[in-house]
Amino acid sequence: MAHNKLTLFDYLLYLFLIGLGFFFIFFNHFNKIGSMADVYISGEILKTIDLRVDQAYTFQGKVGKFKVQVKNGKIGVVETSCKEKICKRMGFIQKAGSEIICVPNRIVIRIKGESKVDAVSQ
Repeated sequence: MAHNKLTLFDYLLYLFLIGLGFFFIFFNHFNKIGSMADVYISGEILKTIDLRVDQAYTFQGKVGKFKVQVKNGKIGVVETSCKEKICKRMGFIQKAGSEIICVPNRIVIRIKGESKVDAVSQ
């Protein structure tokens, strides 16, 4: 019969995993929620959008129209003329430093503000 006795290594592993979980929960709070977003077309800033005001905006991208919506402090793409619609599937963003990128339309939406997390660890 096998014994189900926990060793010191098992306890250390459990403590490490619990600590890692708390670290990720705590670490996630470093990303500040932004209140403004910049919209860039072909690298040039076109508009700064206030995320505190629910509203829709339409832009003309390289391949056609591009519609974004601000809702509950978040911004996302709701309509796009690009083929793959990856930018639309990215959903709504709100944390400082987050981006939605539409390569065919050459549009970037970036949440303004300082993020304490670098791009690699996001």
